[in-house]
Amino acid sequence: MLEDWGINLHPEYDNVWHPPLLNLFKINVDASILESNLACIGGVFRDHKGRLLLAFGKKRIHWDVA
Repeated sequence: MLEDWGINLHPEYDNVWHPPLLNLFKINVDASILESNLACIGGVFRDHKGRLLLAFGKKRIHWDVA
């Protein structure tokens, strides 16, 4: 999906995911705003075994609130 938007990701560091406690879930989200005013957000919900519960991604044209 990110390739469709012309976005190249270069990780700055290695990061290890740690699962939540039993019967809880963890939410990981990320967002960006490009110079073209395209705003993107995405995230995932995972359980204590790392199983995917829900994923989402949206892109919108960003506007200046100032």
